[in-house]
Amino acid sequence: MHHIPVFRLGAPVNRASSLRRFRLALALLLLGLNAAMASAANREDVLGSWYGETQDNGQLDGISFDSRRWTIVHTPDGTGMQIMRFYQGSRFQTEIVMSFVWGVDNNVWWVECSTLRDARGLQDCSRIPRSDYSIESLDDGGMRYTSTTGGQRYFMRRVPRDFTIPR
Repeated sequence: MHHIPVFRLGAPVNRASSLRRFRLALALLLLGLNAAMASAANREDVLGSWYGETQDNGQLDGISFDSRRWTIVHTPDGTGMQIMRFYQGSRFQTEIVMSFVWGVDNNVWWVECSTLRDARGLQDCSRIPRSDYSIESLDDGGMRYTSTTGGQRYFMRRVPRDFTIPR
């Protein structure tokens, strides 16, 4: 004959045992969340079109700027294109168009210039070092990332393929 446990409403509860079970369940939940958050980004996560902007003072070929806006398109074959526009206030100053190869390794998004075109025409970008960015977060809302060389932090959001930056 099998013994069937009977549970009665109002039966005394062992508080210490319940507290231990609660703490164990909470610890397992937090471990699961940390594992999910720590999962590394991959190429498929970065495919598509992106838009970003930042406040950044500087000069490019003698032209002053105080902000930059960019679009980036990552294609499945590991190539891409970036349009970087520079502004002083709300006024467009100049732009750079770069084609590149890209990848994602160990939660680092890297970009290597293939061609570069600016106001002077096509430029040699073979001496430009590969750019590496540590991916901090990546979800449907966008990607937060940090330059591994300069430490600058950026954010880009996903946009439709036909998205354009205002001039």
